[in-house]
Amino acid sequence: MIPRSLIDSDKNRIIASLMVEQLWANPEKFCQLNIEYIDKLRELKANSFAKFVGSPAKAIFSPDNRDKRFKDSSWEDNAYFDFVKQYYLLSREWLKQNMEHYELSNDLKQHLEFATKHFIDVLSPSSFAFCNPKVLCETLESGGQNLVQGLENFLRDIKSSGDILNIKTTNKSAFKLGKNIAATKGKVIFQNDLMQLICYEPKEKVHKIPIFIIPPCINKYYILDLSPHNSLVSFLVENNFQVFLISWVNPDISLSEKGFEDYLKDGILAPFEYVRNLGFEKIDFVGYCMGGTFLAIIIVYFKAKKIESVHSATFFTTLLNYTHPGELGIFFNEATINYIKEDIKLKGYFDG
Repeated sequence: MIPRSLIDSDKNRIIASLMVEQLWANPEKFCQLNIEYIDKLRELKANSFAKFVGSPAKAIFSPDNRDKRFKDSSWEDNAYFDFVKQYYLLSREWLKQNMEHYELSNDLKQHLEFATKHFIDVLSPSSFAFCNPKVLCETLESGGQNLVQGLENFLRDIKSSGDILNIKTTNKSAFKLGKNIAATKGKVIFQNDLMQLICYEPKEKVHKIPIFIIPPCINKYYILDLSPHNSLVSFLVENNFQVFLISWVNPDISLSEKGFEDYLKDGILAPFEYVRNLGFEKIDFVGYCMGGTFLAIIIVYFKAKKIESVHSATFFTTLLNYTHPGELGIFFNEATINYIKEDIKLKGYFDG
């Protein structure tokens, strides 16, 4: 059974209560924002009407240059779509300003900002078929077949989903092993229940110190080795580094007794010992995401055991202090944690 919401509903109630209290205590502040909003909306209507009748009219509200949702020229050239776009941008700013006026604790403010941001994004006109010029154009050109195909894709996603709707965003058949996924030549030189250690085919001459990469347990190792032009592994090999990389096993019920300590011992220390026994006294370690958390713990362990094999340590997107996890903290609540615990108890592993 999945929780009704992964966002803490208790916090939602607290925020709603505080917002109502502050609104009643100081209505003038919020009334002023609404008056400004109405004035700007009136100005936008006049501007859009002028554009509709062919008069020159410069946009009052413009999206960020990095916002790809409004890149199609129709969002600017067509009076209707231009109005829809600017009305959305005006309303977005009004809602943001409203939220900023509430006096909340940092924790509650972060929670509110997260919810507001995603609420605003959901309401973007580009998300609705009949407000999106590209979708409308494609609908007319295809005789509506794009909508039929989209509905078929949606029904297919429903059929293939479990408890939670899983919308496919990738054509899995587009990936070819060795071409645009896991493209760099290498072979498995060591393995156990939890992992395989890949050694990539080195150049004739390599640097004295090898690179040992620890990827996250959920994201697969080949995120660092896609096609040759966007592969960290390929880049390192081409620059004469000897590269070792861990590939984590997909867990199933047979690994249900394995814990964090096992991942450190069998998942990292065991392949490390194997590489060290090849004759490498010093190693450049790289930890990616959860792999970086593992690496930080291993470095402390090495320090305690007086193992001096770490030449350098590089961390990618690694969280070490979990006190303030950022936006992820929005989802750390009793309902989510209880759901994860029950799911792990049922399956014997955490399904990523």
